[in-house]
Amino acid sequence: MSQRVRLMLILAAAMLPLIVLALGFVWRDSQAAEDRIAEDRLALARAGALTTGAFLEGNLATLRALAVELGDINLATAEQHQARLVAIVEASPLWIGLGIHDMEGNRIVGANPDAPQGVNLADRAYFQEVVRTGRPTVSSAVIGRGTGLPTVVLAVPMTDADGVPGVLLAPISLDGLSNLLLATLAERGISVSLVDSGGQTIVHPDPLRVAELSYVGDRPEVVAAQAGEMDTMVATRSGTERLIAFAPVPDSDWTLFVSEPAARALAPARELLWQGAALLAGAVALVMGIGWFLGGALSRSYLAAQAARQDAIAASHSAEESQREYANLVDGLDGVVWEAQADDLRFTFVSPAVEGILGYPLDHWLTEPARWSDHMHPEDQEFVLNRCVPEMRQGHGHTCEYRAIREDGQAVWLADMIRPVTDGQGHITLFRGLMVDITARRQAEEERGRLLALEQQARAEVEEALRSRDEFLSIASHELRNPVAGIKGTAQLIQRLAARGRLSTDSQSDYVETIVRTSDRLSRLVEDLLDVSRLRGGQFTLRRAPVDIAALVRAATVSDALEEREVLLEGVDEPLLLGADADRVQQVLQNLLENAAKYSPPDTPIEVAVRRDHDPAAGGPTVKISVTDHGIGLPEGFATDLFTPFGRATNAVSANIPGMGLGLYISRQLAEAHGGTLTASSPGESQGSTFTLVLPITDQETVAAGAATGGVEGSRA
Repeated sequence: MSQRVRLMLILAAAMLPLIVLALGFVWRDSQAAEDRIAEDRLALARAGALTTGAFLEGNLATLRALAVELGDINLATAEQHQARLVAIVEASPLWIGLGIHDMEGNRIVGANPDAPQGVNLADRAYFQEVVRTGRPTVSSAVIGRGTGLPTVVLAVPMTDADGVPGVLLAPISLDGLSNLLLATLAERGISVSLVDSGGQTIVHPDPLRVAELSYVGDRPEVVAAQAGEMDTMVATRSGTERLIAFAPVPDSDWTLFVSEPAARALAPARELLWQGAALLAGAVALVMGIGWFLGGALSRSYLAAQAARQDAIAASHSAEESQREYANLVDGLDGVVWEAQADDLRFTFVSPAVEGILGYPLDHWLTEPARWSDHMHPEDQEFVLNRCVPEMRQGHGHTCEYRAIREDGQAVWLADMIRPVTDGQGHITLFRGLMVDITARRQAEEERGRLLALEQQARAEVEEALRSRDEFLSIASHELRNPVAGIKGTAQLIQRLAARGRLSTDSQSDYVETIVRTSDRLSRLVEDLLDVSRLRGGQFTLRRAPVDIAALVRAATVSDALEEREVLLEGVDEPLLLGADADRVQQVLQNLLENAAKYSPPDTPIEVAVRRDHDPAAGGPTVKISVTDHGIGLPEGFATDLFTPFGRATNAVSANIPGMGLGLYISRQLAEAHGGTLTASSPGESQGSTFTLVLPITDQETVAAGAATGGVEGSRA
């Protein structure tokens, strides 16, 4: 054996361990690079699934809010609200239509011009699901008639104003979601596809696949994803190996896939492996080569190893770039992505968006022992911990709405879409979720509720006004008919007697007196009606001046209604001045005295007492005027009702005592316009009544000033 061969063998024996060791490192680095690439694609699939879940949940949340808003619709008359539904659809670009169906699947009203008339949805799986569970449901995709694009139907339960249940449906186009998902990774040449619960392709770069809703439900990755798995695999599609990463969309049976040719995706790792093979071949060539080329071969091997190292570093940088893209995608979501331990609810991951929504810095959630429940509103903690968390611990995804406390102490409404994460044995170890700030939506719902209450109140007031108008017309026509009939009848009698020459002077005088008395009654009725109109229209004024209230009381006792009645006066011997409208105060006094005469026997006295008093509520001295009769009295509970328009006691109505029920209402308004009060009291029926008028006494300087200026002021409306 020659020395050259011996040297070659010695060199080969010496290099063999190094070659094996180098190959091991290259293999390890290649596998690590493949794992990082797979993790990168899986992270992109998870981010896309979260984006899709947020898209579905956002539209469902909006539809649920509309179901609450449309709860004032009576399903029996829902067609009257067609324009309202059309306006809602026009304000929602992604919504193709909106319809309300009864529990048998019949459409009551809709805002979708492409929907066939008379369609019944009782046999549709999504309709049966929402009726059976009472929960919002998303249908499998179909190609929309008007758009030619994949469309799904969102269905939520609703209840109308009479408690009748129904279903609110909204078909939405997936075009916006498709554009968002496809544009996200298009520049990197990564394909994004979305498969619904029926195994249909609803988002894909190939429009033909989408237009045909291509079925892929039998593919292994689809079966695995719909079973809840999240992984990557290499599969052959159309003769090409592709690296496929898949993740289920939260709270749905949809699955999101990202894929690209495996040769391109794994190129950095496989290039590293091929370089290692080249290194081994070079080493063998060196062993088999000429000994004096050993130094050059070793040098080339070293350079090849350095190149392989640089490629590994490049693959690592690529993986880090993918992670940064994933972080940017998560950070770009309009919500907080988070992860917490299932046992004590302590956070293990929170996206930076939390600082904008809740105000706390990011390290507050990760470095301090902060728990999810520590930042809930105290009034909502019991609801979340006793209802939402137990349901999640049973393995159910859940969307929970509650208030959280910001760092500045303000309350923020959050919609938290939470999903439990299990280990290999099926034990729940983590909770993951997406928090979305819905404060504006909740405030809008509260504002809608407030406006609805105002609308209902206004409707009630209108109904009461219409009832009062009808009652007014009925009572007014009845009360005005009698004096008008009396005047007409007496005038006709005079006319007939005069025509026959049988009208004596005495008879004529009696008849004319009857007409005058009846006309006075008619005039008082008309004046009462005008006063009510002025009071309600805000056109009523007082003309204040110094008035001797004692003199007004004495003057009020001189009237035809009191001509044959005994009126006992007390406290009217000395002048008692106050600033008031004399005509209006006398109108109140005459009404009280004439009421006392009307509702009491003619052989019983009417007692009138005037005295000074001090009322703290009036802010100073007052004059109190009480009118007491011994008549029919008041039933229990009618002391207040008498002062409402057309208010009369039941015993006065049953006794057929005439009256419109306006005098006391006008009198109280006049008393309150003076800053005083008018009240009624009675021991009971047949035991008489007492009406008390209280007016404030102004100081002498104010009275004098009122007299000097004319004292005209507006009254209350």
